[in-house]
Amino acid sequence: MLVLLTAAVLPATETFAYPSGELVPGPVKQVASSTLRARHLTAFNSPDRKTFCLSSPSYSLDCGTIPKFPRKSPEHSGWIDARTGKVTLCFIAGANLANSCFVNWNNNSPVLHFGQKNRIGPFRCVSRHRGITCIKVTGRGAGKGFRINRKRAVKVRISV
Repeated sequence: MLVLLTAAVLPATETFAYPSGELVPGPVKQVASSTLRARHLTAFNSPDRKTFCLSSPSYSLDCGTIPKFPRKSPEHSGWIDARTGKVTLCFIAGANLANSCFVNWNNNSPVLHFGQKNRIGPFRCVSRHRGITCIKVTGRGAGKGFRINRKRAVKVRISV
């Protein structure tokens, strides 16, 4: 059940549950209904355009941070196999064109804004201030995934 509070302000000692189940203290802002509907994009960028995700629903979902080429810079990526749900993470401290986790970034892809969800094939991604969380929601390996932002990628597991 989703409860939408519009003008309420809770004291800092109280909490509010977002649709994701995340509890946060303090004031509640109205959430536009457009942020609650899932988008269906095969490719999208994070709001800061520092992370790009690409999905082929029958093969995989891949997200990677965009390094500052041609200089060497840190790069993170996460990958979920559509068949098995296996999650693979990559980190390269000094990524460059010859040594990289992820290729084929598209800065012209749509942005998945904070609070928005994307559902394509067996995958669901949610954009939050702390990063983009992507999981496999159906079939073998359901509930496995990762959260990625420009500083790191970590494996996550949630109940679906």
